[in-house]
Amino acid sequence: MTDASDGKRDFFVSFNQADRAWAAWIAWTLEEAGYSVFFQDWDFKGNFVLEMDRAHTQSRRTIAVLSPDYLASRFTAPEWAARFAQDATSTHDLLIPVRVRSCEREGLLAQIVYVDLLGCDEATAKRRLLDRVRSIRAKPDEPPLFPGKPGHAAVLDQPPFPGPLRAVARWLGRALIGGGIAAAVVGALLTWWLSGPSDIKADCGVAAGGKITVGRDLRIECPPAPVGRH
Repeated sequence: MTDASDGKRDFFVSFNQADRAWAAWIAWTLEEAGYSVFFQDWDFKGNFVLEMDRAHTQSRRTIAVLSPDYLASRFTAPEWAARFAQDATSTHDLLIPVRVRSCEREGLLAQIVYVDLLGCDEATAKRRLLDRVRSIRAKPDEPPLFPGKPGHAAVLDQPPFPGPLRAVARWLGRALIGGGIAAAVVGALLTWWLSGPSDIKADCGVAAGGKITVGRDLRIECPPAPVGRH
């Protein structure tokens, strides 16, 4: 990674220490894609305040790593506010909020569209981050459903990633539905079999011993039992 001819880098990553791991991943991902980054763990030395000022003035855009700790911090607010002052209407996308933990934005920061990495796997998070910094349209790969068909709504975005919990819930639902249908079928078969006429046949003289087999009809072919034998 080298600075541009004007001495500026592409991004300054602004974060709260509680989100250091996310900030490091974002900085690494951007530099891996060919961008230059100011990241305090890699670049700061000496006076922290002066280094923070250098990172802001010598970078073109700011990545704000959003989380409850970031929004509550008194020290991160000036970092994003300084960039907001340069591009209040976000025309040039100089301030890019990236949400890594659930949080509610308020005030001026709430008006800027953010990159949402909440709940993403690494591949999806990387794609979303790089698509935003490259200003790539978030158009889905599949066409939306025709909204005039009853029971369907237009698809506004790609379907969510089917994580493990979603897969388990889908399998459990199928198992419950399938189990109910199977139980109903088995119950109907048992009812039909028990209510029908019995046509059990056995060999002569064997049924009494408990060995019932499918064979000749006792009433037709078996002679009557001798008198006195039971």
